[in-house]
Amino acid sequence: ILGIIRHKYSTKLDEYAFSRIDLMETSFDNMEKQINDTLNFIRQTPLKLENISFLKLLEDTLKIIKVPANIKIDVPLDDVSLYCDSSKLTVVLTNLINNSIQALEAGGKITIKASEDDNYSVIQIEDSGSGIPSEVLLKIFEPLVTTKSTGTGLGLASCKHIIEEHSGSITVQNNPTTFTIKIPKS
Repeated sequence: ILGIIRHKYSTKLDEYAFSRIDLMETSFDNMEKQINDTLNFIRQTPLKLENISFLKLLEDTLKIIKVPANIKIDVPLDDVSLYCDSSKLTVVLTNLINNSIQALEAGGKITIKASEDDNYSVIQIEDSGSGIPSEVLLKIFEPLVTTKSTGTGLGLASCKHIIEEHSGSITVQNNPTTFTIKIPKS
């Protein structure tokens, strides 16, 4: 609706009105994220497993994320095959990439890596941010843990739940902040 207002009245609105519309859009985006975090945390649906291309999944995920101009995202050159529920893994990737974007308020770089060994497909999401405080790092995947004033603290708990549904694992380390996901190949 706000997009329609912006378009229909573009010649009649002043800079102040446009800034208020921007503020409303940001508020709606935050509310939508909080609702989705809550629903993803409590929703129990069976996995729909399929072999998919990680690069295709990443490309589709990046289409739905607002990446600021001051943030560069490096994607892997080589592809890996994932045996996963693509819609649930999209939730995980969206959450991790958005968290990295929020950690890079002043700009920076997010590097996404993909590799595999005999048993696992491995995805890493690394950012050039200042890192996660050590007291938070120990409990980062627990429900209601957040470093953000507007966060629900359910996003990373949901990510962990989804990855564990896939019989995989998710870990995090600092310097640089890197989330590592391992998903079994079969």
